[in-house]
Amino acid sequence: MQRTDHQESFRHQLEKVLASKEFSSSRQTRDFLLYVSEAAFNQRSHVDQGELAKNVLGRSSEFNPIDDASVRRVATQTRRKLDRYYAGQGASDPVLVTLPLRSYVPVFEWRQCDTAVTDARGTDEPLPGPAEESPQPAPPKPRSRLNRMLIPAIALLALLLAPVWIWQRRKATPGEYVIATQHGDMMHDTFDLARGALLTGPKTGPVEDVAVRMRFSPEQAAQQAGLMVFASPNQYVKLGRQFTSRVNLEFGLELRGLYRKPPGTWSYDAHGQDGWPLWLLIRREQSSYRAFFGYDGSEWKPLGNVLQMSDPMPEARLAVYGYNGPSNAPATTAAFDHISAGLAFHGWTPERPVLFEGWSVVSSTPEGVGPRFAADALEFSFNRPEAYSWRLLHPLDPNTGFVVSTKIDFLPGGTIAGLWIEGTKGEFRLIRSDLNGGSLTAEHIRKNQVNIPDFPGCPPVTLRLESKDGLIRASVSRDDIKFVTLPITLNLNDLGPALRFGIQAERRTWGSATTSTTARYFYVRREITNLSYFPPK
Repeated sequence: MQRTDHQESFRHQLEKVLASKEFSSSRQTRDFLLYVSEAAFNQRSHVDQGELAKNVLGRSSEFNPIDDASVRRVATQTRRKLDRYYAGQGASDPVLVTLPLRSYVPVFEWRQCDTAVTDARGTDEPLPGPAEESPQPAPPKPRSRLNRMLIPAIALLALLLAPVWIWQRRKATPGEYVIATQHGDMMHDTFDLARGALLTGPKTGPVEDVAVRMRFSPEQAAQQAGLMVFASPNQYVKLGRQFTSRVNLEFGLELRGLYRKPPGTWSYDAHGQDGWPLWLLIRREQSSYRAFFGYDGSEWKPLGNVLQMSDPMPEARLAVYGYNGPSNAPATTAAFDHISAGLAFHGWTPERPVLFEGWSVVSSTPEGVGPRFAADALEFSFNRPEAYSWRLLHPLDPNTGFVVSTKIDFLPGGTIAGLWIEGTKGEFRLIRSDLNGGSLTAEHIRKNQVNIPDFPGCPPVTLRLESKDGLIRASVSRDDIKFVTLPITLNLNDLGPALRFGIQAERRTWGSATTSTTARYFYVRREITNLSYFPPK
């Protein structure tokens, strides 16, 4: 698909609309607007009801729009929600999103009424009006020789400084990093990257997943960006996007100055230029590496084959990169956020024991009770009546602040599950429980707690604990976009030294032996908010 100059702005506006209160509470209208917007971005002029019934509402091929008005109802609801959004939160947004009557393809347009209107299909149309009311442009004034010399020089200087300006402007925002790609490469014992093209984070564990969300749409040869487990310019594992003859996903490794390209290194990326964020994940298990990608940070697809690093990398670090290789392609940007390290529980075999190097299990569970891998999650089943608890914990460095999180799908019944932090002096947790008919609870164990009502329908929920300026705060979200902060803070010193974080499952009271609930954990991780240049100087 050929991109337009406006499409990135339109996509940002769509994300803002979908995250609003009007749409975040209705998965059906969110899915509808997302689907039809993608049709508009792909320059489609028509989407029929049968397609929407199948792909959005999950109807069968026997759907009959004459007898079933469900698509029309959802379209009407979407129009009303868009009207309410722009009457409230979006009143000053520069981009308008409308769904015309008798159409299922939305229109994206700039609010300004004195300029051309550009819709999502990329066509520029002047606003209607009598021709005689349009002022004729004045003839251009001749430029002096000095101006003719200065303008190209200023333009060249701006082009040279743009990558530096972009990096300096964005690097101060915690958790967000933008790299402007430039000429340079790191392959086959060559290292000639520009400063800022490679940013490194903390050391990775011997069994750990590192992940990032990336916005990067390369359009010219050799432009590339992505995620690494990086030991040195001669030893790393690399997962990212690269423009070759078209946009591909790449998963390969460099060892002893030679970049290896085993089968499966390259995979065509159909979404490489549509502007949507791409999630990347590298799973390290000792000397074996696996790659996954996705579009929401929860559902993952495997990529390529398992890579084997014959030399150990005990000092390997998480890293992100962006450069143009040996080509002279113009600079483009790669934006990274949600940089994290921890454990994601998809892709493990059910037979694998839940033992991860660097993580500790603290358990009082009876025989036959414990976690198991199933599909895309780690499941803990409460199938015994007595009280017991289980925790999976990892050391936590509090010196630079931290953000830790987990995502769970859980319907409690005399049981609790969630996120845990402990030190030598105290314990703090953020959990889902059935208190008062369903609650999300933040608790300083045996000291203080607060509860807020659980989300209607008990959907999968993200639990997050953040330490900043010596205080711990708790927040929850059902869409990973809008977080609700619980009204409690805890002084980090109250937990003491030797901090650990992780996930918890607990049956609190004796109950019916036939009662069995399951907590499904999708991941547990810490977000990385500080990256450094490589090389440092």
